[in-house]
Amino acid sequence: MPSLLHSLRTSPFLRSKPPPLNPISYLYTSKRHLGIPPAYLLDDYIPRYQLLSSIDASKKRSLAYAHLQNCNLCPRRCGVNRYHETGMCMIGAETAKVNTIAPHRGEEPCIQGFHGSGSVFFSGCNMRCVFCQNHDIAHKKAGHDLTPTELAEWYMKLQTVGNVHNINLVTPEHVVPQVVLSILDARDMGLKIPIVYNTSSFDSLDSLHLLDGLVDIYLPDFKVWKGSTAKRLLKAEEYVETAKESIKEMHRQVGDLSFTSDGIAKKGVLLRHLVMPGLEDEGREIVRWLAENVSRDLYVHVMEQYRPDAYRAVLSLWDDLYPQTSNTVDQYLTYKDVTPASFHSLFRLRHRLQRIVRFTYFPTISTLLIKVLTPASEKAYLIFANGTVTNPINMRTELVEREPLGSATYTASALAPGSQKEADTGLKNGLLRPDDATDWPQLVIESGVSGSLHRLRQDVNWWIGCSEGMVLLVLLLVVDCGQRRLIIEKYFPQQLRQGGGGGPVTRAQAAHGRMDDGFVPQLVATTVVDMRADPPAVEGPPVVLEFERVVGRRPVGPSECDIVFEAKDLVEIGGIVLRWIP
Repeated sequence: MPSLLHSLRTSPFLRSKPPPLNPISYLYTSKRHLGIPPAYLLDDYIPRYQLLSSIDASKKRSLAYAHLQNCNLCPRRCGVNRYHETGMCMIGAETAKVNTIAPHRGEEPCIQGFHGSGSVFFSGCNMRCVFCQNHDIAHKKAGHDLTPTELAEWYMKLQTVGNVHNINLVTPEHVVPQVVLSILDARDMGLKIPIVYNTSSFDSLDSLHLLDGLVDIYLPDFKVWKGSTAKRLLKAEEYVETAKESIKEMHRQVGDLSFTSDGIAKKGVLLRHLVMPGLEDEGREIVRWLAENVSRDLYVHVMEQYRPDAYRAVLSLWDDLYPQTSNTVDQYLTYKDVTPASFHSLFRLRHRLQRIVRFTYFPTISTLLIKVLTPASEKAYLIFANGTVTNPINMRTELVEREPLGSATYTASALAPGSQKEADTGLKNGLLRPDDATDWPQLVIESGVSGSLHRLRQDVNWWIGCSEGMVLLVLLLVVDCGQRRLIIEKYFPQQLRQGGGGGPVTRAQAAHGRMDDGFVPQLVATTVVDMRADPPAVEGPPVVLEFERVVGRRPVGPSECDIVFEAKDLVEIGGIVLRWIP
């Protein structure tokens, strides 16, 4: 029998030269059979983007920039100007968020070849599949922001250092303009390997037309066959019809899969179908439709990697947040297509999440935000809340005037009407605001980790804007684990001048305070408690909670005064909050 070494030498993928012509060993050596019809064998291949004229390249650049200003590149058709706000994918215009760039050896053999496929895993997605293979980076933002030029430089590193067979763009549907610009930049830098577009098939035809001439291999999914299944499992009822049109357009551009003599795919469509448990009949319908409407020579990879870990998103995020000290983790989860009934069911059964969370729900756009609290941020708001409630005892203020509210839910009547939010904690004067259902707190405290600073400030915007200035003070506590700092920001409501243009205000506009009238946050003080200094130091003023804003009335007599956290108090608080952070 031939040796193991001899078998490896004669493997279709590992053999780099013909087997030895020893007559005896040759009898026991399996001859190589690629099984590829001559029509799909290529002597050589030049990537399509290399054949693009300079005029066509300039046109594609212009179109890419234009699409970012009115984004309709996926069937969601958010229509947002991504230079100022984001849609469901959560990604802006200037950069793409990238989680991983590396040679990948987990793809199909004809894609990964000898040295791997140069995979670029993008974060974010325009779908919310419950069985998502990459839910930890697709359902939330996780990674690094890269410009198109920086992406192009990484493509070149994959080609020159990794010696990969192709550039494999994974989940790129929501960053097509950035991808187009990066490919054109890489072409000018000397990129010479094929581009693989690894997609869920939830692409618009406009998006695919923009990619025409740049992509060599389309690697689309066809996930499910029925619209009802798509709505339930993908959160995209229109997926099936969209996928049909997308796959036909992909095949029109590049045809069936073609290979060079080493068995490496260079051009064409390779389709994937993940067989869902109990939905095998839908898979049969998909394959039948492909044969009748696309091509009988289409390569289809039938997969069984069912991985419903997206249901563990809260626990997975907790694992990332605690006990890790990374500041790059966003403690917020975003879910689209959450109906009011689904939200109320989740609210009622929230104990099953097994972690302390806070909900923000926008029924008009069916979007749910879940903030997962950490022990450090929880300690921070509890300490300040306790000090705010107990300090007025010495002032002989009635308990009802400093009524603690905990994580009560409030509903907006302005800015984002109907949206609902829970604070980490709050406080109100029950004499002045007796209605628990409609009266807003005077003081709100929000806390979180520094990796979520942008989202935390959006929370501040919600409280002040949606309450129409009824929330008089918002205290934002930011735990910076990496630098062992506690950052305290204090906000007052600021009323904008009346007048200006009309029209609805989007959630992103509200978050950034871009309104013609109403109330926006005014940052009045920032204090930083630095526990890495020796001795620990406080930068900025003491934290002062004005009596009139906390209690809602002017102080009476000398005993009623502002609540002040001096430097020594803040150092003590910082020591407690950051005690277990190395």
